[in-house]
Amino acid sequence: MEAAAGRPLLRIGELSRRVGISDHLLRAWESRYGLLHPVRSPGGFRLYSEADESRIRAMQAYLADGLSAAEAARAVLGAASAQAARAV
Repeated sequence: MEAAAGRPLLRIGELSRRVGISDHLLRAWESRYGLLHPVRSPGGFRLYSEADESRIRAMQAYLADGLSAAEAARAVLGAASAQAARAV
């Protein structure tokens, strides 16, 4: 399956392997912090975009810098909001 811009979407297992984070933690970040925005396949599987992968990598960088998960998520989502505002 592909995103609207023609970029492929990833199932959670593939995304987990790419970023080195368990699928359980990815789902937790999605539900706790709204960090990820998957679409659903016709079969109900979560499908993640390159933007989701970028937010995960940014989250990992903030965590490596010593921020808590909640602080890191706020920083990632704040940066994403600022970037979206500049694009408008």
